[in-house]
Formats: sequence, C-alpha cells, structure tokens
Amino acid sequence: MLEIEFVGAGPGDPDLLTLAAVERLARAERVFVDDAAHEAVTAHVGAKAEVSLADASLAHLPAMLAAARAGRRVVRAVTGDPLFLGRAQAELEAVVRAGVGISIVPGLPDLVAAAARAGVALTPPLTLLDDAAGGGSTTAVRLDGAYRLFTAEARGGEPAVLDEATCVGVPWPPARGVSPAVGRPGSLDVALGARGFVAVGRRVSSAAPFGWLARRPLHGKVVAITRAATQAGETARAVRARGGLPLEAPTISIQPPADGGPLARAARELGSYDVVAFTSANGVDALFEAVREAGHDARAFGRALIAVIGPGTARALAPHGVRADLTAEEHRGEGLATAIAEKLGGVVAGRRVLLARATVARDALPDTLRAAGAHVDVVPAYESVAAGIEALAPLRAALLAGEVDVVTFTASSTATRFCEAFPDAEALLASTVIASIGPITSDTLRARGLRVDVEAKPFTIPALLDAIEAHFAAPR
Repeated sequence: MLEIEFVGAGPGDPDLLTLAAVERLARAERVFVDDAAHEAVTAHVGAKAEVSLADASLAHLPAMLAAARAGRRVVRAVTGDPLFLGRAQAELEAVVRAGVGISIVPGLPDLVAAAARAGVALTPPLTLLDDAAGGGSTTAVRLDGAYRLFTAEARGGEPAVLDEATCVGVPWPPARGVSPAVGRPGSLDVALGARGFVAVGRRVSSAAPFGWLARRPLHGKVVAITRAATQAGETARAVRARGGLPLEAPTISIQPPADGGPLARAARELGSYDVVAFTSANGVDALFEAVREAGHDARAFGRALIAVIGPGTARALAPHGVRADLTAEEHRGEGLATAIAEKLGGVVAGRRVLLARATVARDALPDTLRAAGAHVDVVPAYESVAAGIEALAPLRAALLAGEVDVVTFTASSTATRFCEAFPDAEALLASTVIASIGPITSDTLRARGLRVDVEAKPFTIPALLDAIEAHFAAPR
C-alpha cells in the first residue's frame, strides 16, 4: 500500500519525541521535516535515508508523493502534532486527494510543552485566540508573539483589552535570558518569539508553585558543548535536565584509525592479554566493533582484567554486555595505572596489557606500566579529527552576539581544535565562562592563553555540570 506517515515531531526538543516517532524515523527511507524540528529529528534518521526540509508552501509535496509512489517508506515529520490546530491539515488533504494513503503518529504540541515547562495549567474552559477575534474564558492562549489580550465579553462587537486578569507569557522554544513572565496584560510588552504564547486568567497566578523549570540550577543558561557529535547528545540531555539550553558545537569528529590492522589483530588475540584497558568510551566502541568484525563476542576477553579510567567509560561497556573489573578513582592515566597495579596485587612485571585508545594521547598510563615491568601494546582504536570550520560557525556567531554563558571542554583535543579554529579565542571567550573537565584539559587551555573558570572534580560530565552550577550560584 502506498502511504505517507505523518509523524508528530514534538516541539523541537529531542527529549520530547515519542517512542513511536523514533521508530518511524529509524526505518524511514525518505524524510521530509519542518525546519523547526530538524535537529531533533535527524538524529534518529538512518544513515541511508534522504532528508529534505518542508514548509507551509507545500513545495515539497510533488517530491514526497513521487517517493511514496516509488514504493519508498516516506515520513513527513511535522512540528508538534500533525492535527493539533490543523497544523498539517492542508497537506494531509492534498495527499489524500492525490490518491496516496496516510497514517498519523501523534506528537506533543509546542503549546502543551511550553505550558508544562512554565508550570501553567491550561484549565478549561479554554479559548484559542486568533489574529482577528478575542474569546472569553478562564484561560486564553495566543500562539504567536505579536499578541493582544481581550476581555471575556466583547463590547459593541469589538474585543476589549483585559485589564484585571493575571497573565503568564511563555517563550517557546526556550531562549537565553527569557523566562515565563507574570503580570498584568499591559505589563507583558516583551517579544516572546514566533512560537510564544500568553495564558490569561484569574487562576493563572496559581501556577507559580508549578514553575519547576525556572528553579532548575542552569535555567536559561546557554551551554556550548564542544564534544564530538557522536558524544554530545548525552551531555545535551543532561544540560536540558538541569534547565539549561545546550548548543552543540563539535570541534572534533571521531573516525577509525588510518591503519586498522593493529586493532583487528588485537581483537583476534584478546584472550592472550592479562589486562585490557580503556581510557574513553570511543575506545570501548571501536574495540568491540573490531571484535564483532572478527566474528567474536564478549567471550573473546577470556580471563582478561577489564580496566577503565572513569565511570563514563564503564557505562560504555554495558551495551556490549561487559562490566569493568576496576574503575580508577583518579580519572587520568596515572590513576588507572595505580588501580591496575593494586588489582594485580602489585605484581605487574611480565603482565600483558592492551590499551585501546586514540591515535594521539598522553603516555602516562603505558609508561607507568612499562616502568613496572609490564608488556604494553598501545593500539590506535580511533582518531580525533578536527571538525569542519562550518560546523563551528553557529558557535562563533553566538559568542560574538554574547548569547553563550559557558563553553565546555571535555578533552584536550576539543580545546586544541577550538583554539586552532578561532585564533582570537581569548577575545572571543572574554565574557564567557570557560569550563574544563579536568587538569589535563585545563593545562591545554592555559597553554593556549586561555583562563579556566570552572574545573570538574572528579573528572566526569556530571561533576563538570555540578561545578558549572556552583559557579553560577556563587555570590558575585
């Protein structure tokens, strides 16, 4: 059956996609998506799928119908919900008239998401105001930024301005420095953006206890994430959970090593090692991919001790069905070497150790173990490659506009690449908080002439966000 799946893509927040939407996007062969939902959607689209932008002009309609008639699995990802306020109604009607079938996956409307995040109860009776008419109710909602508020009763056929009720203005999507504003109608003379709304009513003020997001420690703070795109998602979710606004700006990308031979040999010989050590989640994923390509699974590790540098690397083992035998208390090479020696009862001499890591990295771990008599094979598992300068253009623009509150650096490679991309890094970050994952990264930043305002301890992403929270909470 020829069919186009209309999928509600939610309000543009990747955390608010439904499971059904994620499943449809993953299996789609051709995706047409609203620009407002683009970034939230494309992370779930398969690598081989073709993605195109769509808009209210329906210029994409011929291509979408052609793809469906060619037997391809087509998904039309619609911001919010396809039918809420008739968002995709005209498009649905056009598809049906063209003789192509449809299915609809509901999504979370941006109005509902914004109200929930502001703690505003959209209680009945509810009237949705349009540009021309006002309506009377306990709560009234306007879906655009250029708003006027009206009384419950129109006077002489014309809506009159409401002077008494309490109002809450809520921006959507969330924006830096813009919080839900409570006041009288005439006092909310602020631009909420094209997708903001205003709730009006004598009971709206009771929403104050539910304004949970505004009490989150990073509320309204824009946090730039310079990690590779494959790793940034988890950090971005953690930032949003704390009320912040993540800006993903990958300074590096993770790629296979130029010569994959050593990693392939190590995967075939895992059982011959006494210790297999990992210093990053990337190393974990790369080695397990090599193990799979060799036709093996986790049993290939045999009796080898599996050692990791920190809790993040330990978590990366879980999807592969493996647990770490030890995690270093000090999350750096020296600390991992000490932990391995202690786990081996101090008997390191003669032990065979495999270290799967980045092509370029510090040698503290292998040097310490070799000094104790171990035989250490350092195998390049991946390369940190500088991301294209075009990927950093949004970050530069945001920094120049003063729209970034903090820039995070989670490895020396991200700090190095940032400074290489921006020769004026010191001036660019003059009024922005610089946050480092730990002393090694901090040393790299300082060597490049940058200060460090925040440093994590322990050297983990949660600790880094804790330190950022503490920085902003400290008295000025």
